[in-house]
Amino acid sequence: MLSDHPPIKFMVSISGSKFRDPSICDVAYKDPIKVKSVHFIGEKDWLKVPSEELASAFDEPLIIRHPQGHTVPRLGSHSSQIFLFDLSP
Repeated sequence: MLSDHPPIKFMVSISGSKFRDPSICDVAYKDPIKVKSVHFIGEKDWLKVPSEELASAFDEPLIIRHPQGHTVPRLGSHSSQIFLFDLSP
């Protein structure tokens, strides 16, 4: 599909979800996605379950949960350090 695209180094998802088209899903989620990833998932987000399903498609995803809804969470300095450390090579 993306044969002309350089390899993806990492992926950040905020309230993400999987593709729905079966022809894409058959290719995209056939094997665990071996890219470092971080997934921000809000406890009150209406996309909480789809976000968890997307995270499960990755090999060793970093999941950061926050108590809010469908929003970009604010990170404290401690959370930011964990996030940056986990994405380092």
